[in-house]
Amino acid sequence: MAPTVAPGLASGLATCLVFCLCWGLSCSSEPPPRSILLITVDTLRADHLGIYGYPRSTSPNIDRWFADAAIFERSYSTEARTPQSVTSILSGRLPQEHRVRKYWQLVPDEIRLIPDLLPEAHQKAAFVSNAVLVDKAIGIADRFEHYDEDFDRSGPDGRNTGERDARATTDAVLRWLREERDPDRPFFVWIHYMDPHIPYRPPEEWSAAFSHDEPALVPRSRFSLGMFGKEVDGPPVDARDFVDAYDAEIAFMDHEIGRLLDTWAELESLDDSLMLLTADHGEALMEYEMYFGHGYQVYESIIHVPLLVRGPGVRSARHPGLTSGIDVLPTVLAFAGGASPEELPGIDLSGPAAIPPERIVYAETTFAKNTWRTAIRAMDKWMLRIAREGDIAEWRHYDLAADVGEEAPRPWSAGASGGDRLLELLAKDPDRAGPARIAAPGGVTGPNEIAPRVSEEELETLRALGYVGD
Repeated sequence: MAPTVAPGLASGLATCLVFCLCWGLSCSSEPPPRSILLITVDTLRADHLGIYGYPRSTSPNIDRWFADAAIFERSYSTEARTPQSVTSILSGRLPQEHRVRKYWQLVPDEIRLIPDLLPEAHQKAAFVSNAVLVDKAIGIADRFEHYDEDFDRSGPDGRNTGERDARATTDAVLRWLREERDPDRPFFVWIHYMDPHIPYRPPEEWSAAFSHDEPALVPRSRFSLGMFGKEVDGPPVDARDFVDAYDAEIAFMDHEIGRLLDTWAELESLDDSLMLLTADHGEALMEYEMYFGHGYQVYESIIHVPLLVRGPGVRSARHPGLTSGIDVLPTVLAFAGGASPEELPGIDLSGPAAIPPERIVYAETTFAKNTWRTAIRAMDKWMLRIAREGDIAEWRHYDLAADVGEEAPRPWSAGASGGDRLLELLAKDPDRAGPARIAAPGGVTGPNEIAPRVSEEELETLRALGYVGD
């Protein structure tokens, strides 16, 4: 005779069984996809943010929002120019792998980017504020569901600036968030802010945010292309005025990033989201052979960038290991529940213990008929200058611990791991001398090469940004 169970007990057991089954199913099923926000900033030095120790109050909102983030103290861009570096961030590849080395050069279709690799569930949107990242210039809008590049490139004085300021960019993002975003889908949103780029012209209400006591008069010839246009023969100028303006641009942008994140947090929780902030490259200010510029060299102030990662499972700490822009893609994909393609060299930064202590990172740039390449391992830095013909024209080796300003290059030692790896990388490069190997008839040459399809109006934009001369 089968055992009997009291009706009340049977009902309770049934309820318990259903609960256990449901619990088991929820535990074994995949977690729901989560949202991801990637902020890249044009021309932002790490050492001009409070979170990296800068004494001026340039970044109170970034400091506040990323106070509990993983702070990577030695992160490097792969290139000292915007399209090339941004393509590395979005593709997880070095420039010689993605082959974007000119302005107005389209990203090849076969190079997959973060939005191509994320799960279909994610809503993918981008907001760019630099004219060299519009779809006509780089050709990636179709990788996103929404690609916002709608901005007036004229400044208050009517001159072409080639950029959209942080207030207008933030307005565009918040408008999309309120009116177009699908609240039932997780998102991947990439926002590129432009403000710290030359010309340093913060809004009037921010123009007096910083000041200095002692002037530093410098001949205009020391300044980078585009700072004064044709007025290079004028009297010396106070270079510290430009540092003040650069910092004011950062502070204005930081205010807008704070407005963005505070408003976003009112609409939905960001605590379950992954947030990353980095830069495409830095900026030489009053250093080296060219003041206030980038793209011409791979010095520390030009390629050392901030990298902040905040989100569930990310350990709040300062990490001294070497990281690179190519690490953004694997970090994003790991958070989204996927894996990056095996051939990619980047690492998932949500587990900083995975950063090898002997890791080597690479960067490059092409300017004025030369390509500079560098490999950094621990505190050693190797640099090569490649002439237009493809020959190695200069060898440098720096000890960054003893020579912070990169003023005293040491002899290049044979058998040095970083130097040997740099030579190996160069030997595999199909465009050994940079864009010269992929130049097409009709292309615009000069300090930076431009793809041949650029129009005169677009050249005016590039001149405004200091990318080509008059």
